[in-house]
Amino acid sequence: RIGYGYLPLNKRGVISTFDYSGMLINGKNYTYSSLEIQAVWRSYIFDTTQIRYLAGGFARETPETKGLSSDSITVSNVALMGPQFGIQLWYPLSYTYGIQFNYKYSLGLLKLRTPNSQNIGKSNFYEIGLLGSYRIHEDVAGFIGYAYKTSSVTYKAIPYDGEDQNNF
Repeated sequence: RIGYGYLPLNKRGVISTFDYSGMLINGKNYTYSSLEIQAVWRSYIFDTTQIRYLAGGFARETPETKGLSSDSITVSNVALMGPQFGIQLWYPLSYTYGIQFNYKYSLGLLKLRTPNSQNIGKSNFYEIGLLGSYRIHEDVAGFIGYAYKTSSVTYKAIPYDGEDQNNF
């Protein structure tokens, strides 16, 4: 996960994050990714600690596995996009380094891809994270750290006709 933030000295800015992840199943690597872009409004407490309010959009792939209890494993990515909202607490350790706690909620509203090409249903994403920040320039910062995510994606199934094993 890598991010880029543009936070000039006024109260508004932009943060973008790219995430590329994978999972290893039976010796094969399956990958998925996401991209987030948010507008930021920030306020200060104790003159240095920032509270940042985020609103923006995301595009995300979420893996779906089928047949984990057998040797015939199928992994497909469900891709969708929608709005995202969050809050961050950023505490400076020095002028250059800082630590940040964040929480984000994302709501998948627009289908980009499903394994059976059907529409998506209710899809929620929650994230809580701990990031370190590095101030590259007065108004440019880089982020790296850890995030715990929970994803819930649903989409409509094709009725099983007894012949096609690719019905989901």
